[in-house]
Amino acid sequence: MRPTTTAAPTKGLLLVNRRIAIGAALVAVCALGILAAAGATPEAKVKPKKATTAKATTAKATTAKATTAKTTTAAATTTAKSPTATPLPAPNDTAWLSFGNDDQSTKGVVSAAITAATVGNLHPRWTVKLAGQVVAQPLYYQGLVYVASEGGDLLAVNASTGAVVWKKTSSVVKTPSCGTWGISATPVIDIGRHRIYVAQANGQINGYDLTSGGQIAGFPVSVVSSSVMEYVWGGLRIYGNRVLAGISSHCDEPNTNGAYATGKLVGVNLDNTTDKIFFQPVTGSGHLGGIWGYSGATVQPGGGSVFTATGNAIGTDPACKCQHDDWGYGDAIVQLDANLKVLAANNPGIPKAGDDDWGAAPALFQPQGCQPLAVAENKNGLIYVYNQNSLTSGPIWSLGIGDGASPLLDSPAWSSYEQMFYVAGARMPYDRSQPRTGEGIIAIKVGPGCTFSVAWTAPTGDGPQAPPIVVGNVVFASGSNHNVVALDAATGKQLWIDTTQGTTLGAPSEAAGTLFAPDGSTVTAFGP
Repeated sequence: MRPTTTAAPTKGLLLVNRRIAIGAALVAVCALGILAAAGATPEAKVKPKKATTAKATTAKATTAKATTAKTTTAAATTTAKSPTATPLPAPNDTAWLSFGNDDQSTKGVVSAAITAATVGNLHPRWTVKLAGQVVAQPLYYQGLVYVASEGGDLLAVNASTGAVVWKKTSSVVKTPSCGTWGISATPVIDIGRHRIYVAQANGQINGYDLTSGGQIAGFPVSVVSSSVMEYVWGGLRIYGNRVLAGISSHCDEPNTNGAYATGKLVGVNLDNTTDKIFFQPVTGSGHLGGIWGYSGATVQPGGGSVFTATGNAIGTDPACKCQHDDWGYGDAIVQLDANLKVLAANNPGIPKAGDDDWGAAPALFQPQGCQPLAVAENKNGLIYVYNQNSLTSGPIWSLGIGDGASPLLDSPAWSSYEQMFYVAGARMPYDRSQPRTGEGIIAIKVGPGCTFSVAWTAPTGDGPQAPPIVVGNVVFASGSNHNVVALDAATGKQLWIDTTQGTTLGAPSEAAGTLFAPDGSTVTAFGP
């Protein structure tokens, strides 16, 4: 996002708060008065509601044209198929360690307990209450679930009973005109060191022992210059011996001296926290260029290159004496080496003015018969597909699926089993020539010859949507329309729905045969 004058930036209702951008609706949440007060006591209980199996519906087939940012077109076909007959791969849901589960943010696992055949039996096992709205994705390791909230609390919860094992509370930050902040970024689990790292609202990354919650020596460590105007939005990521944190603003508002945030990606050495490396989209300070959204950075398999995406980076063009949003590496998909130095970058034609920036780092995956791909979403309503090995060549495919009513803020979920990726927040129907009915999931099939087509669409309500996840042959989607929905990954048929009590902004996760789903200021565990 960008300031439109030298004064504080003006905003539309939807984007007036970067909580909307990260959690996709926290301004609306605040307006509804449903944020829990900080300091509320966590508690575990059986949730007094029943998850029901709704009547299954298949998304109506629609046909549209894929468009690149340069307005070239390529035909996109709509296909539907019966559920895949091939057996599911072996279960691998023993842990969920970071946002998106793996370093590529594919957001998928295979579960023996939760499949398309059993998902209709899901029911709530326990609910734990936190001090504020839950935007961070729940994590799981060795019987404990780790949850955090905008109230500044981090809890370790017994995954079987919902009992709180330990709790840490950090301060919240109140900005001049952009609300109060706690923990938005999904923490990350370091199994080698048996630690969890969390980004606090005061601009510090803290480290705790996974089992006891004991403080780790060398932490907390500061990663921002001013917690009033800079914030860690995206989920933390471990890369080699460093933890990566993306820095952005709260609402692009300046501090009392008129200075704006300095966007960057920070890498903190986990063995010597005084050692930090940086990628900064624009040289100098106060140019914005934030790295935000649910996912701050992704990493190629085997610890290869780092991928990230940047927001509007402001600067004044001396030729026209006008302000641009794409200064330096602003509004770009960027590939970095182990020292966070730029290897490649691409801006696919994002306008130099406006608020059309990237919401999160791309998801990385390699379909059958394709080069490794990177798929990212932009607030202009388009999804872009890149060849990871030729980023500077620009996107190889794109499709307009959004209308700006709720900006696209994250990267898709990928299913190697179905050879599809799934995007939340798509306009329903995505063909803008038809009347808008809400928002939902769109499934893109990657076919022979690395071709792309729309497999199905499924409405999931209206309002901003949290990122989807894939559990075997099931897609779980959630959104601020107050529900969590299970869809058949092959067809989009609705298999199960739970009506939540609060606004759902955090993405669910799955491990050990249990779905952990944020619901307002609570997290509920569902099992078959």
